Amino acid sequence: MHLLQSLYLSLLPQVRAARAGDAEGVRAALEHGGQADGGGGAGRQALHEACEAGEVEVVRLLLNHKAEVNSRSKKHGDEGGTPLHLAAEAGGVAILEELLRAGADPGARDDKGRTPALWAAYGGQQGALEVLQGRDTELLFAHDHDLSTALHLAAAHGDLRVVKWLVGVAS
Repeated sequence: MHLLQSLYLSLLPQVRAARAGDAEGVRAALEHGGQADGGGGAGRQALHEACEAGEVEVVRLLLNHKAEVNSRSKKHGDEGGTPLHLAAEAGGVAILEELLRAGADPGARDDKGRTPALWAAYGGQQGALEVLQGRDTELLFAHDHDLSTALHLAAAHGDLRVVKWLVGVAS
């Protein structure tokens, strides 16, 4: 068996289904005893997977089953980001709104000291920044452990549109 195949099979059914955007698969797993916060071999909960994949219906389903909205990913490379971090970087505006309604912390910091807004800036996600603008009071001034701000991260990503938007918001 290949390493990737064995890793995939080690994931709990609800995590596999969430990653695939299979709402019925998630529902079935939960109805058969699966936990909304059951993790998988990749270090993520089902909610992390659904947020990154942009699966609004799956996110709603998991939140209705009391998935922990501020859980931290243990996946290598996620730096302890929450579902809100992943949704912000992916640009999932509808998912961001669902998570915020469910109590997600827009000021949560990952292991590098980055907020979801900093992840959105790095990902070039202006729509996500607009959603977070009124909820993250440090949007323009927050910095990570390297002292990088949203403007630094957007410029490093090379997204002139987001850079211009951030400068306009600061004016």
